[in-house]
Amino acid sequence: MRAHLPTYGQFLGAAEKGIAEKSHIRAQTFSVTPIELLGEDDKDLNIHGTGFFYKHNDESYLVTSWHNVSGLNPFTFEHMNKGGVVPKSLKFYSPLRVDYPDGRLQIFRVPVQISLWEEWHYPLWLEHPQFDELRIDLAAFPVPVEDSKLIPAWHVADGDDFDLLSIVGADIFVLGYPYKNYVGTMPAVWKRGSLASEPLISVDGRPMFLVDAASRPGMSGSPVFRHQFGPAVDKSMAIKLDNVVTTRFVGVYSGHLQSGVDELSLGFAWSSHLVEELVSMPKAATRRYVS
Repeated sequence: MRAHLPTYGQFLGAAEKGIAEKSHIRAQTFSVTPIELLGEDDKDLNIHGTGFFYKHNDESYLVTSWHNVSGLNPFTFEHMNKGGVVPKSLKFYSPLRVDYPDGRLQIFRVPVQISLWEEWHYPLWLEHPQFDELRIDLAAFPVPVEDSKLIPAWHVADGDDFDLLSIVGADIFVLGYPYKNYVGTMPAVWKRGSLASEPLISVDGRPMFLVDAASRPGMSGSPVFRHQFGPAVDKSMAIKLDNVVTTRFVGVYSGHLQSGVDELSLGFAWSSHLVEELVSMPKAATRRYVS
């Protein structure tokens, strides 16, 4: 007989008695949240993606893919969901840290719901200032102050003071939610891959790069991290010998290439500098229609 392991959701839902303060748990794991799309009367559309937290001028933002919130393909403006369903609101899960006197800590998730539209005519998300020209598949929302209990480490670029060298073939991780049976503390899944194109050379005339990783549709909007164990090299070719592990936010995963050859497992991601441009020079969104 073959023993069956519990599902991923059951595993993560096991009783948690608290985590030691010095446990080797990556902060990036909790900089990511599931995104659930809801319809009229808060109906669950059974559509989910991934989002992450980003800080700019001491304000926290939720960032995800534009196509997650609009329901449209950013390049064609065609509907991506069955029946042409357009989400009305989204739900994300903000991590909450609770510290105990004995040095243990526990992490909970607090659900937060955000409206996507004002009377179905005016989108409430922020777009990149060059969305019209480049169709940059990113959207952001300020995290409501009353709902934000985010510590600095739970933002994707926190601690990115080492400019880790990124070259084609280097290891990367896509952090997201390939399944919807997440429960408990909802830690993100780290899907390993590599840079499949030169990161300094644009793809299709757009600031994005290719990713060789077996990702899933629910990972749209996932942050992509360059990851290096042991000694690390920065862009000036200086070597830091005492690093155990170095991680740097390098992009946002958007989806698979429309090549018709799924076995290639080639996806694409938008360069990380676009997120800073989005939140520092945001463009008010307008409703788009099928062209």
